[in-house]
Amino acid sequence: MYIIKVFTLILLLFTILSCDDLSRKKHNSDAQHLIDSIHKEWEKGLIKDSITLANKGELPAVEKGDLATHPFYGYYINKTVTTFRISCNSTFDYAKSRNVDSMLSYLNCIKDKQSRVNLLRIILITATYDQSRLEDSLRFLSDSQLYRMITYAYNQDILSDALESNGPEFDSLYQTISSLMTKNESKAVILTFINDSIFNYYYMTVEFSLPTKNILMLHYNAAGMAGSAEKRYFLKQGYNYKELNLTSIISIVDKKMTKIAKEDASADTDRFEGLFTWNEKKGMHQLELFIQVSSGASCCPPYIVQLYTKDFKTIEPSSLKYATTQHFSDSTIKPVWKDIR
Repeated sequence: MYIIKVFTLILLLFTILSCDDLSRKKHNSDAQHLIDSIHKEWEKGLIKDSITLANKGELPAVEKGDLATHPFYGYYINKTVTTFRISCNSTFDYAKSRNVDSMLSYLNCIKDKQSRVNLLRIILITATYDQSRLEDSLRFLSDSQLYRMITYAYNQDILSDALESNGPEFDSLYQTISSLMTKNESKAVILTFINDSIFNYYYMTVEFSLPTKNILMLHYNAAGMAGSAEKRYFLKQGYNYKELNLTSIISIVDKKMTKIAKEDASADTDRFEGLFTWNEKKGMHQLELFIQVSSGASCCPPYIVQLYTKDFKTIEPSSLKYATTQHFSDSTIKPVWKDIR
């Protein structure tokens, strides 16, 4: 039915566009009104179709097939929810549960929207943690450290119609999750629905790397675009990893490079990872940061700075240098490092 409405609105739009005797102002106003109406009708149809498919426990075959080979959803594709009888009047604390089945069993006890959003977010975090805990490459992280780092990723602020809606859309989508559980649907399908339809985390990635001695880099991206990429750095201290705060160093670098570039310049530590190297002889870390300028393209920072630091708060005297980034795109070019005073 909504397709018929959309088609009718499109015909009306073309009618307006062909009427020469309308004033330009009224023409633009009416046309924009129809475009907005078309968008709303289309959006309603998409939401309706999404809810209908989910209530039937269905997803497009191609998408369901993709879930089986996905590194995260593949782990849950053959698992279903074990439902527990949890009284809504109990002292159950979903925020501390760390059990996806228990949290999903408590779903209908939550009534206000904000608490529902919090519950669904924690379900995604916990499910990701459970799957990540199986990775041998992450064994060096304690349970609490790994959980905390995954929490950073799933608290990214990505635009979502479901979260922004003040109408019945969110409630309908929320109830769909219970429907999927009732139909004994795969956990992979349920988690996909929460991830995609509620939070709009279609392209979520969470990656860990150890660039050099005692440094851990966490890289996550919920929107799949360079502008939404975020990176955090951690320094190993004993058995723990403490997040590095590079604000002091970056502030110094930004001021000095702004003078050199003669325009606003800033270190881009989100889009481009910092290059850490451990210098055994000096007993300190070397750090390289890519520098963006206001007139440049965000894809291609023109400068890179190099420095030594012992505490990641201060820069070792006479160690701060800069060069252009041409050597990264052309290996025949050797960087020319210039001192920064």
